[in-house]
Amino acid sequence: EKMKNVQIGLVSVEPNTGEIKTMIGGNPDSDSKGFNRATQILRQPGSAFKPFLYGKMLEDGYTIETPLLDSIIVVDSGKSYEWRPANSNNSFSGIKLPMITAMQHSVNLSAAHAITEFTSPDSVIEFANRLGIKSALKSFPSIALGTAEVNPLDMASSFSVFAAYGNYVDPFAIKKIEDKNGRIIFESIIDTISVTDSATAYLMTMMLETVVDSGTATSVRKYYKGTAAGKTGTTQNSTDAWFVGYNPHLSTA
Repeated sequence: EKMKNVQIGLVSVEPNTGEIKTMIGGNPDSDSKGFNRATQILRQPGSAFKPFLYGKMLEDGYTIETPLLDSIIVVDSGKSYEWRPANSNNSFSGIKLPMITAMQHSVNLSAAHAITEFTSPDSVIEFANRLGIKSALKSFPSIALGTAEVNPLDMASSFSVFAAYGNYVDPFAIKKIEDKNGRIIFESIIDTISVTDSATAYLMTMMLETVVDSGTATSVRKYYKGTAAGKTGTTQNSTDAWFVGYNPHLSTA
């Protein structure tokens, strides 16, 4: 009952084919006004965007054990656009965490150090666009914590690249259209593109499996016991709450 007015968007795509298997555009118990929240919204994904940061680093030769500092950082100090990120619990360890641990527990400060010391906002944006994020992403360090706006369909499609060992396919909902005589007047063509290497996809899946098995997404295990990898994302005051997850057969945001 308390969730009655909460809105939702959900979409599932099949890795390697791009077929949209499930789409929910809104909460049927509230007034949706015909707005499809699986495809038409642009919202901040929060930490669900971190796989693009760490994926770019893996592609560049860093490893899942690359140490990332979990400590206070101030970017562009004293300027009007000064950035002072913080962890969700407003504490920090002061030590260097392996990348896989920073992902598993979604450590914001480690991600902030990663984007300022090991890569750049422009590089992360290029990687995200290559994997299928189509919305305009602004080049600020805070993109590491998911301040750019995306939609669920793009997120599901992009994460499917990791399930498909680096291959991307544009998502589609209609396989074919025939006229009354059976003549095909439209048919979708599956065009597979290699957008990152299989090693990057494999290592990313290793990290995202720890998120589900023993990290911020362990609640998934109450309902699903099979192979799964994924990432949570929560924006300030839980305005938006994301989960993007996948197995070899399905990728869902």
